[in-house]
Amino acid sequence: MTSDVSSLIESYSSIISSLVLTPFTIAYYTYDAYSRAGWIGPTGMFGLFIVSTTINKLLMKPVVRITAEREKKEGNFRFKHLQVRCNAESLAFYGSANFELNKINSKLSDLCSIQQKLYYRNFAIDVSVDLFSYLGAIASYLVISVPIFSGHYDSLSGAELSQKISENSFVCMYLIYQLTQLVQITGTVAGMAGSTHRVCELIEELIRHQRSQEHEESPYTEDSTEPIVQVDRSCHRESPSANEVSFSESDVLIEFSGFGLCPPSSQTDNPQTLIRHLNLQIIRGRNLLLTGPSSAGKSSLLRTIRGLWTPTQGKIYINRLIAREFFFLPQKPFFTNGTLREQVNYPMLVVPEIITEVQNKEILDLLDMTGLAGLVERCGGLDEEPAWNWYDVLSPGEQQRLAFTRLFFHQPVLAVLDEATSAVSTDVEEILYKHCVENRITLLSVGHRSSLRQFHHQVLHLTGVDGGWTLEDVSEESGENLEL
Repeated sequence: MTSDVSSLIESYSSIISSLVLTPFTIAYYTYDAYSRAGWIGPTGMFGLFIVSTTINKLLMKPVVRITAEREKKEGNFRFKHLQVRCNAESLAFYGSANFELNKINSKLSDLCSIQQKLYYRNFAIDVSVDLFSYLGAIASYLVISVPIFSGHYDSLSGAELSQKISENSFVCMYLIYQLTQLVQITGTVAGMAGSTHRVCELIEELIRHQRSQEHEESPYTEDSTEPIVQVDRSCHRESPSANEVSFSESDVLIEFSGFGLCPPSSQTDNPQTLIRHLNLQIIRGRNLLLTGPSSAGKSSLLRTIRGLWTPTQGKIYINRLIAREFFFLPQKPFFTNGTLREQVNYPMLVVPEIITEVQNKEILDLLDMTGLAGLVERCGGLDEEPAWNWYDVLSPGEQQRLAFTRLFFHQPVLAVLDEATSAVSTDVEEILYKHCVENRITLLSVGHRSSLRQFHHQVLHLTGVDGGWTLEDVSEESGENLEL
């Protein structure tokens, strides 16, 4: 919206001088033309001006709407680009780069399409303005010809008549020039009107939001329009590059063998060792909790598993049969623009085809289980795209619960959770983790709460000192919830 305000101010500043000064010069030259050429002089000029203004107004009318639409689409494209840039790591964990690229390209295509339409409309206005500019010069001589051929200047000599024609022509031409100045700002006014429309929409929305806060009323529509869609599960997440990890066909999901890790920026110059000589197996059905102080390498280890970083020593073996069944929940959940169904299905594609009631019920049950049943009504249904930004409306706790809804919908073999319950209460955390255990989702969790120990079989603690680490088994008393 800042670009809309800037466009409005620039357009206004470019025409304000013409709007203030031109009426005075028009009044002066109108009187001068009347005194020299009679009533037909200013009448002819104003007649031409009225005709040109009428035509330009008809041409300008759709430009206002198209300009407002162009500004809106440009804002949407810029916001989407900023959203992807600010959430680059989350997108990498989800493996949804191509998914978001398609959305950005779609918004860019919409912007280019409306820009081309606006160009054609402005071209017609420019042709009209230039045409009447030339007609104004011709009309000035037509006006002065009337008193000449009617014998009004018969008493003048040839030199005096030439001087009179020159003076009258100058006055009429300058009058039509001033009138043309008003016509020429038509294009600017059209663009300014479009920007004004966008800014007014912003002001109205702010006022509506303020009133809704004062009356504690929800600003969201209660109408629900739910087109039938079908989930295309063929569009899946990208797996780590084969050049960076090796694969094993055993029951082990992930195995670290002599693993060592340094940040990429410090691998060449005075390397800072995060993890040294790690030997560990993550086995199906045995959950692992990753703890440690800040900057100890917890998130860095997850980046390496995802293939974003490469180990400085040793290897990572990933079971190639279920490598595509890993699901990552990063610290900051990512929500694309789209419907509630798209958020749950993300990063898989939703195709507008037939979907069963069973699939609808599955999503509704999962939202109810995570405490987000009311979100369906707030969004206007599963398939109604809300006009607001998900990050602005959902609290951090609601964002994490929606991310878990996404996890439960996909039912992966292994879930990698990077402090995925840091913004929810321990009661909600227990519900979410119990559901993971009940659905036999193997967990690799990063967290600091002691309440997480009961849902894990082992705890890997990174000391943060010279790549040190410890591995301990969780006692049977602490892990009683694992038998659910």
